[in-house]
Amino acid sequence: LAGNGSDPAARALGVIERTGRQALTEMRRMLTVLRDPEPSGPQPPPQPGLGDLGDLIGRTRAAGVPVTFERNGTAPDLPPGLDLAAYRVVQEALTNVVKHAPTTTATVVVDHTPGALCVQISNPTPDPVAHVEFGQGLRGMAERVALYDGILETEADGSTFRVTARFPVGDQP
Repeated sequence: LAGNGSDPAARALGVIERTGRQALTEMRRMLTVLRDPEPSGPQPPPQPGLGDLGDLIGRTRAAGVPVTFERNGTAPDLPPGLDLAAYRVVQEALTNVVKHAPTTTATVVVDHTPGALCVQISNPTPDPVAHVEFGQGLRGMAERVALYDGILETEADGSTFRVTARFPVGDQP
């Protein structure tokens, strides 16, 4: 398996492999529930959410990318789908750091404010970036955020790449 060793490329591939497997497992669970109108067997474990970021950040650090994590405000009870969407944005952004800038650091900030949840992932870029190409990962993040009436923004200011997802929560429309 990839990721078993001290080679940075192998560790990065290990993170990418685990992320892909988690996404496939999530899809299989969803399809199983959709096919079976009365599931009678054991239920799959709950999907991850923002409360599971510590494990995700630990895996990213184990892949060789130092991550700083900051949480601001009091976390409200989020709908499970929104909680999963926010987690997946962080997961995909950190996977992109591992894939595209493995020799850098990353910062994850989760802000809970009245009526909004904001997650921001940033990393210094090894080479100046002037333009962001939307690949499948960024498209997937944008689609997840849009499902919850949120906004996904990406920014490359030449020395830093930043992904920000803003979700309305609570009584906000």
